[in-house]
Amino acid sequence: MKGILLAGLIILAAGCRKNEPPKEDLVPTKAVVAGERLIDFDERNGAFACRAPADWKALEDQGGGGSMVMFFGPRSGPDKGKVSMSVSRYPDGVDLIKTPQDYWRMLQITGRKPSALASIQVGARMGYCVHHEEPQHPPAGWKALYMNREDTVIIPHQDGFFTISHTAPADTYRKTLPVFKAVVESFQPKRRP
Repeated sequence: MKGILLAGLIILAAGCRKNEPPKEDLVPTKAVVAGERLIDFDERNGAFACRAPADWKALEDQGGGGSMVMFFGPRSGPDKGKVSMSVSRYPDGVDLIKTPQDYWRMLQITGRKPSALASIQVGARMGYCVHHEEPQHPPAGWKALYMNREDTVIIPHQDGFFTISHTAPADTYRKTLPVFKAVVESFQPKRRP
């Protein structure tokens, strides 16, 4: 008898519970590129806006310099945790890199063997592009796990420039390159904070 009463109370409690509304995306998808949903992204201080992968992890700078935002993805598959995109602004106040040519020279000085700095059209603006490869090392060790390829687009703006970079394993970087190109094409510099 107690078992029947307990079962009845459980069924009654389950029937009184509110159904949770279905989870829906709070940020609408603006495009799908190479299987990745893209959303509109606005930098927290209003320095730029662009499209960004909706399902990738985003880390914004907390005021310590370096990248303004980094996106890490994809969330699954063989390249999980190996691909990133970042947006940085130069000069950042203390940086010796003041021109796109300085940026290219920095890549050379640090031994990265960059490609030539090439002019490109980015929407209605002129910009530059460069790429290089370098080994990916484990956190504690020097043995190369694989080679990374980094593609960077440089967009001049006001008294400096932005870099938008895509880093991925050299043998699979083409998988996420269309996502990078969509981010670059949508990039809109705004005011300098």
